[in-house]
Amino acid sequence: MAPSLGEYLKGLEVYVWQEPDAEDFTLRLLASAPDLQYIRAPDGIKDISEAHIQGRDIPALMQELKAKADRARR
Repeated sequence: MAPSLGEYLKGLEVYVWQEPDAEDFTLRLLASAPDLQYIRAPDGIKDISEAHIQGRDIPALMQELKAKADRARR
């Protein structure tokens, strides 16, 4: 039997970006790797590329969003 995604990622700090209306994708990932953390896209920002185009400070934005990330399992 093949290892689950969670086995491959064990010991790593991994964040998943959840785009608007893409909760199903996040739920499927969390089913196989429950220790992942996920970041919900802030209002008005679909993805990092869009944030960059808006002139946002990407490192600061990511630090802020990672601090607020959710986990499936605590």
